[in-house]
Amino acid sequence: MTDPHLWPRLSVSDALAPGVHVVLTPEADHYLRRVLRRGPGDDVRLFNERDGEVHARLALVPSGSARGKRAATAALEVVAVLRPPEKPPCPEIWLYAAPLKKAHVDFLVMKATELGIAHLQLILTDRTQVQGLGLAHLQAVALEAAEQSERLSIPTIHASLPLRQVVETWPADRLPLVCAEIGPARPVAEALQPWATLGDRAPLPPSLALFTGPEGGFTLGELQRLAALPNVLVLRLGARILRAETAALTALACWQMFCGEGRAPVA
Repeated sequence: MTDPHLWPRLSVSDALAPGVHVVLTPEADHYLRRVLRRGPGDDVRLFNERDGEVHARLALVPSGSARGKRAATAALEVVAVLRPPEKPPCPEIWLYAAPLKKAHVDFLVMKATELGIAHLQLILTDRTQVQGLGLAHLQAVALEAAEQSERLSIPTIHASLPLRQVVETWPADRLPLVCAEIGPARPVAEALQPWATLGDRAPLPPSLALFTGPEGGFTLGELQRLAALPNVLVLRLGARILRAETAALTALACWQMFCGEGRAPVA
């Protein structure tokens, strides 16, 4: 048997257990058989957040079309469980970010998925220049990044909301971390110190929010509005002005390195 890490890896919504047969969607069928050129008997990994990850083998089933073999549909029989479901992350990470131009927002979604976000909430700010992003496309970008990065869960991409509405409906159990370029802010290493200290670490909040602004940053009024949130931490990420996508990914990387997955042993 080849190394399972070399097998194609696909996200599916079907129940996954040994003996179950999974019929792929047309898009996944095309990717597996036409793009990757896999055929009957080849090994594949299937996963979802509910059931974990499994080993499956590819077979072909007739589709009922008269066009013959090309019209057959890919199906996979689950052979064995490779990884059980994961415990829900604590804290669950929400990224609040303004929409960006297509290439930049695609990059942000891809890398934020790799860095472990559970949700991306798009926010409309005074300086937001981009609106009307395709949520289905961004969700597909997140799915592909989850498949590549060995995640079992796929982040949820939420439609844009005005920043004022986000602040007015803020959940009390979510810790807000606001990345700021202007005004009073604490260095990120200092602000994260209560959760980064070895041995005597503050309890982790159940839910964490990272706020990053649009191109041009938050206005002073928006920062004042965010600074009024309960238990808020206003952060400075360094001496330089970062692009919007760079700031978001830097903040995520700092949290994961000092307070999150960077501290955990690899299973």
